[in-house]
Amino acid sequence: MNPHKYTNQNLIYMSKMFT
Repeated sequence: MNPHKYTNQNLIYMSKMFT
């Protein structure tokens, strides 16, 4: 599991949710 990738995915996911 790549923590960096997870953080990146989480950022996009959060961005979509907040948008």
